[in-house]
Amino acid sequence: VESMPYNQYVRSQEENELPGSDAYFLVTYAYSIIVMILIIFSTSYIVRSVVEEKASKLVELLMVSVRPLALLLGKILATMCFMVLTLLLLFLGVAITVVAINNYMDIPISADMLSAVGINLSFDSVGILLFFIVVVSILLGYLTFSILGGIAGACCSNMEEIGAAVNIVSFLALFGYMTALLSSILGSRALLAVFSLLPVVSIFIAPVTYASGVIG
Repeated sequence: VESMPYNQYVRSQEENELPGSDAYFLVTYAYSIIVMILIIFSTSYIVRSVVEEKASKLVELLMVSVRPLALLLGKILATMCFMVLTLLLLFLGVAITVVAINNYMDIPISADMLSAVGINLSFDSVGILLFFIVVVSILLGYLTFSILGGIAGACCSNMEEIGAAVNIVSFLALFGYMTALLSSILGSRALLAVFSLLPVVSIFIAPVTYASGVIG
């Protein structure tokens, strides 16, 4: 039997929420995966759509009455609606699965169960403000990479160059994703604060660092 003073126990519980802990890594990993899915699928569609219209000369007809920015913004908003709906359906499926497991398989899934296996996902700053920050961060990150995808697609002259254009955006997204995971493992508060302000990387880091109290 191992025992410890109460103050030490409280301190260990609080450290579960800090950078470098398993819980912090899991939250960063889950958030980064959501952002990656949104970015990769949406930007590849936008790049392909822009290049196809250029290759078929359709864009020349459309730009007679539509500004280039409005044309690109229409693709971005349409893709955003589709991807957000897809994510909502995904979360709905997860919620239905949890309810089904709790009600029909007698295997309760709760925060206490996750905490029992060492996964403590509670943050003190969780609330409406955090939800708002997460949503705004995801939308701004989506817009940033979508515009980059649109620019990359506009630089292509034929369908054979789609792969190179998509790879540029994918590389930037992968760089931000890997940096977020590595910084969450290292657990340096100063490094996380800097990355929270760094373009591209901040899309994957800022909401989690705010939730854990690293940044205000």
